Amino acid sequence: MTTLVEPIAMLHKWTQQEAHYRTLLTLRRQLTDLIARKHHRTIQRSKAFFYIHANKGGRLLARMLRNQQASAQVSALRTARGSTTQFPKEIANKFRTYY
Repeated sequence: MTTLVEPIAMLHKWTQQEAHYRTLLTLRRQLTDLIARKHHRTIQRSKAFFYIHANKGGRLLARMLRNQQASAQVSALRTARGSTTQFPKEIANKFRTYY
């Protein structure tokens, strides 16, 4: 489909004929419809997948929780002196003294 659009686009640029322009518009519309259908089908499949696995604790839930935990976990902390520490005990002590 895209291989047809490019030569027609070049023909339209060179000749400026109305027939080439109409053909180009038709091909672009078909391409847009095809992309929209594929996108819609992908969305429907992902919705169905999440619906089927909604209340089950499996790999999907574990992966989602792992990502949330990784983003909420403090892996390094800057001390008052400006140095950075990555040790969990030191990070816990710094939080304890701060709060």
